[in-house]
Amino acid sequence: MKRNTAKLILLAAAVIAASCAKEPATTEDIAQGYKINIEADFSATKAVADGGAATFAVGEQICVYNKTQNALDANLLSAASAGANTTFSGTLAGTYAVGDVLQLFYNTTSEVVDYTTQDGTIGGVADVAVATVSVTGVSGGTVSTGKASFTNLQSIFKFTFKNGTSPLNVRAVTIRSAGGKLVAKDDQIADTKTYGAVSISNDVAQPAVYAALKFDANASDVISFTLVDENGILYTGTKAAPAGGLVDGKFYTSVVSVTPTATMPFPFTISTGPATAAYLAAGNLYYKDGQYSFYPCKAPFYEPSESLLTAAERRDRSWFQWSVVDTKFASSASTQDVYFNGTASKGWFALTKDQVNCLISGRSTLMDSGVAAIYKVTNTTGILLPPDNATPADVEGLLKDSNNSLTEPQVLRYISKGFAFLRCSGWYHSENSYNIGSKGYYWTATSYSDANAYECHFDSSVFPTTGNQPKTQYFPVRLAHN
Repeated sequence: MKRNTAKLILLAAAVIAASCAKEPATTEDIAQGYKINIEADFSATKAVADGGAATFAVGEQICVYNKTQNALDANLLSAASAGANTTFSGTLAGTYAVGDVLQLFYNTTSEVVDYTTQDGTIGGVADVAVATVSVTGVSGGTVSTGKASFTNLQSIFKFTFKNGTSPLNVRAVTIRSAGGKLVAKDDQIADTKTYGAVSISNDVAQPAVYAALKFDANASDVISFTLVDENGILYTGTKAAPAGGLVDGKFYTSVVSVTPTATMPFPFTISTGPATAAYLAAGNLYYKDGQYSFYPCKAPFYEPSESLLTAAERRDRSWFQWSVVDTKFASSASTQDVYFNGTASKGWFALTKDQVNCLISGRSTLMDSGVAAIYKVTNTTGILLPPDNATPADVEGLLKDSNNSLTEPQVLRYISKGFAFLRCSGWYHSENSYNIGSKGYYWTATSYSDANAYECHFDSSVFPTTGNQPKTQYFPVRLAHN
């Protein structure tokens, strides 16, 4: 649908007319290949935000489902012209009879409305409408029907996000409903809905995120957001639904306040006996200008300016000897301090060897079917780890040990869902850096001997496993918080 920047179609009205309407109706079955024309306009019922004008675009499509015969027509009907009025035309592939009830699905090529594939732009929203009509006659190779009025299935939102007073440009955002009634997929024919998170990402950072969202039973709902901005910083925030709930077919403009988070938003089980969970840090440990922080979730996974630094200078920022892990993060609570955004926080620790093994392969059946998996992202290898609350829908398409290739926007989408991405950040030894982007080594908090300590390692052909290396090696560190 063609739109101005800040306007939306909320309700569409359509008039179904046959090109040979004067011919008498018949009750005989219709042979395949009959023509149909659907005249449509928005002028009668459209609601527009900010005074814009809504128009059809050439090529917009309608799919036709014969509810009486339980048959989805294989052919689509297309808009012949642009403007406030158009005609959707095409040839039906199925068999029809007078009295058949037809469902028309506007702006979609399927009866299943998928809200999880949006890209955050106004042109990429899943803005779907439906109408129901009956076949009234057949004549001269043309099907005629009654009049149709399209109704939108969802609301459209324009979200802008702010950290304090600073607006954010967003690469990826995941939206959830506290009431569990945010629709991820809506099968109009089966009349079934899949509830869950809706994640949106784009190659380009967006100053405003547009989303088509459908909520059920949402009068007192609270909507939560986890997002990654253009700098790779992770943020979280919430917004209460308006009084009276959210209404399908409405356009909402919402400013959401979010705050940066040092941890992933959901816990990960790190021990099953006794059951223990922790929040993984949002990024690898990073040291610069006398301050510890966590490196952002973005490629190329180290500062672009660091390419100008020597390996030793990068070592002092991104890689650490085991003694640092031991003295600062694996001993008593009084020394478990790390600085994030200038604020000292207690409770940070490095995972033990057993905790790492649990995290990678000892958690739930979801992990067994799903997804501590090796992925290549913009030529960088890493692993994605789902949080404990991940659903089968969250891990759809991700296979354990799969060596998949994902785009950076896809990985950022999973990070906004709460997945932890452990990248292959390489390592440092004897005044040189090695294997940045191709191999991953992470220290654990467990000593192997006076000289060696346990680490977790992986690459594009080796699934994460633990081994031991000299404590004098420089490896990355991913901390956790209790």
